[in-house]
Amino acid sequence: MNFSRDREPVAGSIVPDFDYAESQFEDRKARLQEIADRSHLFETEDGYKRKVFAHSGYVFFPDVSKRMEFDKLNNLADKAPNLIYALPPSSEIKKLTPWDKEVVEAYAGRYKIHLMPCQEYVPFVIARLHEALESDLEFRNALKNFKVFEGTEDYRKKQKDVFPIIVLYPHPTKENAQIVLDKVLECFKDFDNISTGETPRLNQKITDLVHYAQGDADIKKRYKKHIESLWGEGVADSGGIFESDFIHFKGDYKLKLPDMGTKNK
Repeated sequence: MNFSRDREPVAGSIVPDFDYAESQFEDRKARLQEIADRSHLFETEDGYKRKVFAHSGYVFFPDVSKRMEFDKLNNLADKAPNLIYALPPSSEIKKLTPWDKEVVEAYAGRYKIHLMPCQEYVPFVIARLHEALESDLEFRNALKNFKVFEGTEDYRKKQKDVFPIIVLYPHPTKENAQIVLDKVLECFKDFDNISTGETPRLNQKITDLVHYAQGDADIKKRYKKHIESLWGEGVADSGGIFESDFIHFKGDYKLKLPDMGTKNK
């Protein structure tokens, strides 16, 4: 869908924030901090407002919830990339050694929910997410944190790959990812035409605005390049331990999607 600035979003009248869209990094960061300060999510017991911070091209918001019960899964998942690169294309997760299987399955439990609003609607999307997180305990407990792309639209469009505008990180497991995805779809079901119409790399498209990924695109691309260097060009067409489109691991990992004619991109 091509976005036109003359079109109103489907539900109600949203005022585009062109000052945000056309501003530079420090002004954007200050605007996002202002939104965070209006929320109780990031306020400590003594009233201190926790700060957003910049890292690797994104502005990160403080953790929404801490779930120590997922520490083991996160530690295991951190070990997965080096293990994955060593797996031949004929590998199957269910046939790995018990330790390797545990590590890869922990990593497979890492999902990202991506939103692709036009830059002028980023403040609206972030504010709406905050409202949903404050009112929905299940949603809040399922989400670890989220981040916002910090660069200008011109910079983003010059990149070789399509990078997500807003990234939500559920706590590990498919169940937490499903909770976050369902809530995001509920929140933004009437706002599809505030999106750029782009799909980030190696993502499952759900609507023009909402997509999700399993694992990390960089790791998948390196894995594909690695097995082709060892086993020959074209061998990665099978996907190895991933589906052939490299969106999901092979197995029962696809999230449940609404019936709206979605397709992989």
